Amino acid sequence: ANKSFYKKFLSTEDTTEGFLLYDLGNGQWNIPKLRQLLEEIVQKDSSFEGFEVERDFPGLGKKTMLLNAHRIIRPSHREELILLAISDITERTKAVELMIVNERALIDTNRKLEYFIKTASHELKTPITSMKGYIQLILSLTKAAERPSPLIRSSLEKVEKQVQRIIRLVSGLLDMSKFESAVLELERTKLNLNSLVKETIEEILYIHKTRHVKIDEDGEYELWGDPDRLGQVISNLLNNSIKFSPVDTQIEVKISKHETNEVAVKICDHGIGIEKSEQIKIFERFYRAEDKHQQTYPGFGLGLYIVSEILKSHHGRIWVESEKGKGSTFTFTLPVENKKANRKRI
Repeated sequence: ANKSFYKKFLSTEDTTEGFLLYDLGNGQWNIPKLRQLLEEIVQKDSSFEGFEVERDFPGLGKKTMLLNAHRIIRPSHREELILLAISDITERTKAVELMIVNERALIDTNRKLEYFIKTASHELKTPITSMKGYIQLILSLTKAAERPSPLIRSSLEKVEKQVQRIIRLVSGLLDMSKFESAVLELERTKLNLNSLVKETIEEILYIHKTRHVKIDEDGEYELWGDPDRLGQVISNLLNNSIKFSPVDTQIEVKISKHETNEVAVKICDHGIGIEKSEQIKIFERFYRAEDKHQQTYPGFGLGLYIVSEILKSHHGRIWVESEKGKGSTFTFTLPVENKKANRKRI
């Protein structure tokens, strides 16, 4: 045995050399399986690695040791020996066990969190939707009034925008829970992508009346998909462009053939842009971008994650090209049937 062995196991040459391994200490090495492995090394010229021993060692307490053994021959003495290497992996084993315990606890916590999010979102969505309905009713009544109050109408419109924002946040949480539990159902139907894009733009511009969106199309494209979910993709990307770009800048939308049997929709703004290091992260769940002043923009960081998941479920892709301070172009593609290639611009 070497000095490290004596030091580790608090032994000496007198209590070690000349004794069988199985008789050392308190018999901690007297393990039937270890005996068998060591005997096979001599008989079959074999070896073994990674044999773990967990025992109480004199003066050391409970330890976990990793054993590796090989047969060697010393020509000068014409004798066969077994080289046995022993490593103390107690701390490593404890770390692995702790990691497993923490991982199980984390999985359990995530499961409970997802259940809470799903339940809370369901409970919130009904009253919030009801609030929106009442606000729209009051707005319609103010329109019909002979002398509608500009202040009341302006205030109600602001409240409606905030309620709509809350609805989007709650819907995002519900969608996330559906993606995580793989229960999102798609109502696929044949749809015209060009019409869906235009309808979504009209809905958004109804709220953001001061913004301008230019559409460029190189043809009419039909595909199979869920119009509500794909409308959600377009709406999210357009709302982001509006949110992160100055009021006096234009947003461009381009619908064009990308590759064989694919259509690309590009949404370009001239806003704050995205750092190169963040361009992959923005599609992660709960990731939120920060500007140069470390201002975090409002939201849960779910929008682009949900967009990405919806497109994956339609066998589509999404990516971003951006330069900080100059704007961003988000592009997504979908499998498609091309109807005609007449160029249009509105």
